[in-house]
Amino acid sequence: MPSLIWRADMALGMPSIDQEHAQLLQALSDAARAPAQGKGAALRALAASMESHFAQEEILMQDLRYAGLDAHHAQHRRVLDMLHDAERAHAAQQPGAGRATLTMLAHWFSEHLATMDLALAVALHLSAHDFAAIAAIGRARAGGAHHH
Repeated sequence: MPSLIWRADMALGMPSIDQEHAQLLQALSDAARAPAQGKGAALRALAASMESHFAQEEILMQDLRYAGLDAHHAQHRRVLDMLHDAERAHAAQQPGAGRATLTMLAHWFSEHLATMDLALAVALHLSAHDFAAIAAIGRARAGGAHHH
């Protein structure tokens, strides 16, 4: 399973969204580390956090008239469907329920952040004509290195 620790290079340059992403990663970490007797509650907490964040993100995309909304929304739905399947499997006391889903989510999270959410962050910055923020995103993704 990939690291479930928030790192500065994961930041998109939008503090409120970055904070939510850090909280989602913590909820994912909590669910992955939860003992069997606490796994159901951890999966429910993760699902609730993701549903709330996805809903807010999708409202933002609607307000922006973001061209990638449909694909982004579809990916959110697939992830939530998988997470709810894992919740049901755990409730049915299936051995190892949720483990594969949580591993997949850990991989998905970093890829989603680096692709779909990064593209959304750039669109948000462009809509505000905040070119300094776009440059900051580029520096953050490059590990803070300055290239001329």
